[in-house]
Amino acid sequence: MKPLLALLFIFSLSHADIQVTELFRAETPEELEAALADGYPMPWLAEILADSTIPEEDRYWLDCRMRAAIACNLHLFYDREGNPVRVDAEWMAPGEDYWQEHIMVNILEDAEIEQEPGAPLSDFEGMLLEIERLRNPPVYSPDRPAMMSSDPGLIMNLFGERVGELAVVNNEVELSRDASVGAIQSGGNEALEHRQRQPFACFLYPDGSFLEIPFDSLGRYRAAVSADGSTIAFVCTEHAWSNPHEAMLAYDNHPPDDVIIDAYVFDGNGRLRSRVHPDDVITNYNEPEMSPTGRMLCVSTWGGVGVISCINGNYVNTVMPIETGKNLNNFHLSPDGEYLCAAGYSPAFIVDLKTLDTIWLQSENRETLRSVVTCSRAARVIALTTLVGDYAGDYSFDHDVFLDGKSHIFSCSGYGRWDEEMIVSPEGSFLLIRKTGDSRSFNILDIERGE
Repeated sequence: MKPLLALLFIFSLSHADIQVTELFRAETPEELEAALADGYPMPWLAEILADSTIPEEDRYWLDCRMRAAIACNLHLFYDREGNPVRVDAEWMAPGEDYWQEHIMVNILEDAEIEQEPGAPLSDFEGMLLEIERLRNPPVYSPDRPAMMSSDPGLIMNLFGERVGELAVVNNEVELSRDASVGAIQSGGNEALEHRQRQPFACFLYPDGSFLEIPFDSLGRYRAAVSADGSTIAFVCTEHAWSNPHEAMLAYDNHPPDDVIIDAYVFDGNGRLRSRVHPDDVITNYNEPEMSPTGRMLCVSTWGGVGVISCINGNYVNTVMPIETGKNLNNFHLSPDGEYLCAAGYSPAFIVDLKTLDTIWLQSENRETLRSVVTCSRAARVIALTTLVGDYAGDYSFDHDVFLDGKSHIFSCSGYGRWDEEMIVSPEGSFLLIRKTGDSRSFNILDIERGE
């Protein structure tokens, strides 16, 4: 899910004594807006962006992430001259998760802007409204993707300039990095009551047009898109059983072979390139992730991570946790798509997707801990371990030498109530820790490398 609220924490790490210095904190949108009193970039960020000792691509990545966070939280852009550009929007979110160079915008209509918020509905009123909705389902326009209750919207760049429009915008739309194409499932499973209706692979284009291609099997599909939009995959993450929970119990938490549904790989024009029959059932623990080049696709399976070659159109292997009985319910790819970073309630590890060799393994992971791991394209590893439970606390850091004798492993431990997602900049200068769940926060760490 793309974050609707981002709370920013900026730190600097020193390898000599492993002390963390807090550079910036904004725990609410109001604090974030107050920090922009003198405009963008803020002084601390301007200093970082001007620092030529930091790789240029990392500085650009940080600038993108900051601009996107400000836009999505405050509905505020800064144009190329630094002037603020406010947008009246009901909802805004990045279209692509890593660079976040384009923002999807659901513009408020005039009537919505003027409308006063009504009093909250009582439980009884809410029940009556739900009954009425079921008796009189919405009528969907043939000029829009099938069964989509979400509205059309705009694509804006990080300067607040309109660069396109989409037939539908919501949290499940996946855009290519260049915003040349988006993908989402339409029809079928947009809501549980539609579970038995025909699902489609829906391709969205920045001129507002769309293309729908029906799937052969009923289910709920999630999309993954390459950076240039040339490769788009759809995988089934929920199957069209009448009662999925009871079905899973009946089959001892492992579905029978006849419910395994193929993954579909298309080009950006909607032409089917291959259908891949996975060795294991794909699940919805994680969204599917595609490498920027469109070469590899990783998906959640029962207990592990499935690796699919989009080039050869075959299922390569299932990467399983180091310890039996554990789950890899947290994974992502390195920025260049060459490494799979897998973790969860199991020791974290990193796999080279070219060879499927494990190149790094977390030394230990107690039963009470869950882990997250990430790496830059130089395979610099950063691992986070957090206690499971309703706690809150500060992070502590440690490090070790890795691979070439100069790179470092940063392991971060602390108390966390919510799952943690970690994203590292291309060359490893910055680490973003984004909390999922109700808090919708993220931390950005400035990594000083030691020799």
